[in-house]
Amino acid sequence: MTSMKGIIYPYRIRLRYDGGIETLPLILSRIKYERGEPLTVLCLLDSGAQVSLLSKADADELNIVLADGEKMVVGGVGGEEIIGYRHNITIDIGGVSFSAPAVFAIRDDVPRVLGRDGVFNNFFIIFDEKRRRAALLKYQAAAITVMEKEIFSRLPIEPL
Repeated sequence: MTSMKGIIYPYRIRLRYDGGIETLPLILSRIKYERGEPLTVLCLLDSGAQVSLLSKADADELNIVLADGEKMVVGGVGGEEIIGYRHNITIDIGGVSFSAPAVFAIRDDVPRVLGRDGVFNNFFIIFDEKRRRAALLKYQAAAITVMEKEIFSRLPIEPL
């Protein structure tokens, strides 16, 4: 039987802009773009975000020309609109590499976010808020078998 590939990320402490602190599912991610050296950063794993978001400084570090991408406006926390440009990047999380779209903001004061598009379909993701950790299991045969047998076949389906 093939073993499951995955990793558990303990939530990390992050300073907020207002000086407070919070614990969040920050995932160590290696970001690569065709013209630049890889960039290793912590990104918030956000099931509420449709697309991944990175800063202008990240684009500069990866040698991405913002205007070469598709201009987009994405919603931020509290309904704030963030203007940026969409580019396809390669992300490596826990040894699992994949291509995903990301919006690079035209400014630097944005959080690094891993959104659903291109990211969540590569993993089974479990948020354990009580123990402040997130588990990412590579979406592969061994994990599918376990998840189907132990979780999805045992729980009721919510009717619409």
